[in-house]
Amino acid sequence: MKQLQVFLIMAISILELLKNFSGIDLSMVIFMLGTLFLLIALHSVSSGFRRPVTVFLVLGISLLIYAQADITVWKKAVSSMLNIVGILVTMQLFCIPIAAGQYGQAVECIMRRSADSPQRLFGIISLLTNIFGSFLLFGTIPVMLSLVKDGVFKFVNMPERFISNAITRSYALVVLWTPTAVNIVIVCSITGATWQELAVPGLSIGLIGLLLSNILEYRQIDTYRRITVSDSIQVSDEDFALAKRKLVHILAVVLGLISLVVYFGYLNIGSNTAQVMLAGLIIAAIWIAANRNSSLLRRYWQSYLDVEVLKMLDLSVMFIAISIFSQGMEAAGVLEMLVPLLGFIYTQVGVGIAAVLSVLIIALAYIGVHPFGAMVIIGNIIMSMDLGISPVIISLAILLGASIAYILSPFAGMVLTMSKFMNVAPLTVSLKWNGWYSLVYFSAAIAFIYAYGYWFL
Repeated sequence: MKQLQVFLIMAISILELLKNFSGIDLSMVIFMLGTLFLLIALHSVSSGFRRPVTVFLVLGISLLIYAQADITVWKKAVSSMLNIVGILVTMQLFCIPIAAGQYGQAVECIMRRSADSPQRLFGIISLLTNIFGSFLLFGTIPVMLSLVKDGVFKFVNMPERFISNAITRSYALVVLWTPTAVNIVIVCSITGATWQELAVPGLSIGLIGLLLSNILEYRQIDTYRRITVSDSIQVSDEDFALAKRKLVHILAVVLGLISLVVYFGYLNIGSNTAQVMLAGLIIAAIWIAANRNSSLLRRYWQSYLDVEVLKMLDLSVMFIAISIFSQGMEAAGVLEMLVPLLGFIYTQVGVGIAAVLSVLIIALAYIGVHPFGAMVIIGNIIMSMDLGISPVIISLAILLGASIAYILSPFAGMVLTMSKFMNVAPLTVSLKWNGWYSLVYFSAAIAFIYAYGYWFL
C-alpha cells in the first residue's frame, strides 16, 4: 500500500509539472489521482492530523453538496493545493546530494567556526532562508532543514523551536516582496498595483519583521546556549577549507536555480510554481549526477523513496482536505456574506479598514481557509466597494495578513510541514512559538503601512 501511495504522490507531482508545459489539459487526470490518493491514504494519516482532516473533509464536502457544485468546482477543490505537494516532492530531491555529498557536515563546520553564539547562528539561518525563499518558494523549507537541522541539533538547546522560528518567520517575510511569490501575483491581479509599487514597502516590512525576529530571539539567548566560544573554533583548517569548497557548490546551486527561474520567467512559460519545480528538477539532477561516485548515493536515493516522499503523506491529505473546505466555503457563498460586514466596519473605522483586512485574513486562515483563497475573496470584495483607498495600501495590508497567517495558523502549509519535520504539534509551531512575535510584528508593520501611505501616497 505504501508503494502505491508513493507512486500516486510522484505521479501527481509529475503531472502538476507537465500540465504547465505540455499544453494538454490534465486537470481531470490530476483530479482522479488526487481523489484516489485521498481515499487510499486517508486511513494512514497519523493521529495528530486525523481529526482536522476529518473535520475539513466533512464540512467541505457538505458545503459543496449544499452549493450543488459542478464537476469543475470539485476538480478545483481536490487539486488546487496539489502544486504545493509537487514543489515539496521536487525539492526533497535536494536531500539526496546534500546527504550523499555530506554537505550538511560542511554547513555544520561553517556554523561551528563562524557562529560562536546562538544569536549569530539564528541570524545566519534567517538570512539563508531569505535567500533561498526568494526563488525556491515553499521548497525552501525542506532544503533549509536538510542544510541546518543536524548542526543546530548539536549546537543549541531547544533546537526545534530555534529552527522553526528562524525558518518560518524568514520565509513568511520573503513573500512580501519577491516577484516570484504567488502572493504578489494574486494581489497585483486583484488590486491593479504593480510589483514595482510594492517592492520597496514590501521589502521594508520584511526587514522590519526580520529585525524584530532577531531582537525577540535575543531574549532567549541563555536558553538556547549550549556551545562555548572554544567549542565553536574546534575545526581544523583542512576541514574548514573543505567546507568552504562545498559552500561554493551550494552557492553554485543557488545561482543555477536563480538563473533558471529567471530564464523561465523571461520565457513566460508555466506558472511560478511550475517554473520553480522545473528549475529544481534540473539542478537537483545535475547535483545528483555530480555526486554519482559517492558510495552513499544509492542509499539516500532509496531513503528518498522510502522515507522522504512518505513524509508528504499527512501533508498531502491535509492540503486536499483544506482545499475542499476552502472551495466549499467559496462555492456556498459563505465568505461573500462578509460584504455587509466590511461595509459596516468601514463606516466605523474609515481607513482603519486596512488593519481589519489583515486581521480578517489571519482569522480566516485560523479556521482553515487557505491564505490564497482568503486573499482572493477578501481582495475582490474590498476592491468592489470602491472605498477610495490606494491600491498599494490595500495590497500591503492583504500581503501582511497572509504573511502572518503563514506562521500563526496551525493549518498553514508551512506550519504543518515544520510540525511534521520537527515532530511537534502545529499549535506549538504557530501560536506558542510565534504568537507574541506575530503581535509585535503586526503592530510595527501596520504602523509602517499607514506611515508609508501618509508620506508617499
